[in-house]
Amino acid sequence: MQHCIFISVFRYSPWRIVDDCGGAFTMGAIGGGIFQAIKGFRNSPVVSQTI
Repeated sequence: MQHCIFISVFRYSPWRIVDDCGGAFTMGAIGGGIFQAIKGFRNSPVVSQTI
């Protein structure tokens, strides 16, 4: 019974919101970096792609 109370309190704590924001930022940074890299490679001149 005590374990269930801990989970329900932890689920709504402010630190959980901060953890979720950190995870979302990380996923966005990695995903955005991959997207921008692909977009940049597609739009770059042919000579710079070989370097």
